[in-house]
Amino acid sequence: MIYIIAFLMNITTGLVLLSNPLVALDRFHANALMLGILGSGPAIVYALGCAGGGFWTDRIGFRKMIILAGVIVFLSFSSIFLVDSFRHLIFLTMAAALGASFFWPAMIRWLGEEGQGDRLRIRVGNYNIALIGGVMVGPLVAGLLISTDFRLPYLISAGLIIVILVILRAGKEKASAGEGGAAPAVSLGEEEEKSVPGFIYIGWAANFAAWFAIGGSQALFPKLAQDLPAVIGDQFLGILFSLIAGGEIAVFLILRKTSRWHYNYRFLLLFQLLGIGGLVILALNSHPALFILAFLGIGFAGGMTYFSSIFYSIHKQDAKGRKSGFHESFLGLGVALGPITGGLAVSEFGLRAPYILAIAVFVVSIVFQIWILKKWKVEENDETRMRNDERIPKPE
Repeated sequence: MIYIIAFLMNITTGLVLLSNPLVALDRFHANALMLGILGSGPAIVYALGCAGGGFWTDRIGFRKMIILAGVIVFLSFSSIFLVDSFRHLIFLTMAAALGASFFWPAMIRWLGEEGQGDRLRIRVGNYNIALIGGVMVGPLVAGLLISTDFRLPYLISAGLIIVILVILRAGKEKASAGEGGAAPAVSLGEEEEKSVPGFIYIGWAANFAAWFAIGGSQALFPKLAQDLPAVIGDQFLGILFSLIAGGEIAVFLILRKTSRWHYNYRFLLLFQLLGIGGLVILALNSHPALFILAFLGIGFAGGMTYFSSIFYSIHKQDAKGRKSGFHESFLGLGVALGPITGGLAVSEFGLRAPYILAIAVFVVSIVFQIWILKKWKVEENDETRMRNDERIPKPE
């Protein structure tokens, strides 16, 4: 049930992800800075709300938080009939973001109840595939619908929220059992072998950088696409945005099959470099076909960092709801800052500047990650020496 709900909810995310900038451009003639505000405003609300959402999920339970979130998001999408200015569109997206900030930490908390260790990896993989599958379908559908009526993507999203609440109601007994049930036992040896201090912060930092790039690209690339010599239509734009999700799903399918990447920084670094490669293409290229590789590369990076961040946030952790909230907050902060800082960069340096800025953020994040990794290794070596010293018999 959790996988179906994640899939449906993220279809709504994908629907409005493409619809918001297109409505702003076509109906309200938004410039790059306005697009940046449209992307960043809701993301800031989401980032701040997730911290509170995670806290309250630990207090009242994930099921009640999901219901509350669904009601808020439904009312937000239904208000599309009242939108007749850019300001109203901003208000709609911020209200929906507030609901989402209650929804996703509760979902991750629910996910963390269902298993640990290898079982957790598989469940996180299935969850992420369902989640990103939804956000891949959403832009494709939005690209087809929005030319008919700009309200359709929002109304379909509102309808999907109703479906989610019905599914949650139908599975009430199962969800309640999961909320109070104990997690399956995992061998102590496995837990000690695979749990590494510091990686939760590395995962959060990497995820911030990846979603800074994703947020800026999705918010601002439509403006660049309009100014390119080759025409990029709404449907092809929807395909490009869906490739980010496609790259993420490909990574999820790999990660759920093996534990070799657990607390192995080389894998995380490699995928971040693929994301940087995609940003280089966006910064330098004008040929439509090469943008396919760019968005795939960014998707690969986003998939690896998201999976890592969510896994490290709930694997052998206390206060999973709160840490799930921080996981989503860093993601939301990246999505928030990417568009607004990218919009400012466009105003000063041109339409390619946001992608150069995103490369710089990736580099700074990687430097921070390596510092955390070295700091942990130094502390581990110190602890090992102390244990060895304690074992050495002292002369009498």
